[in-house]
Amino acid sequence: MNSAEFTIGNNRIQIAIDFAMPAVNEKYKIRFHVTSLDLKDVKRFKMGVPYFLMTNK
Repeated sequence: MNSAEFTIGNNRIQIAIDFAMPAVNEKYKIRFHVTSLDLKDVKRFKMGVPYFLMTNK
């Protein structure tokens, strides 16, 4: 599993991808876990997630 964490305001965001390097056309899951700075789960959190599709044309 490939993961990272960072802080936005008063929240800590953890993001993880099931596969360290997903293969082309292979399904994978992106997981988010949001906590407060004192590590308590946040019940509601809104954020945008940009993603990029790379194709060889």
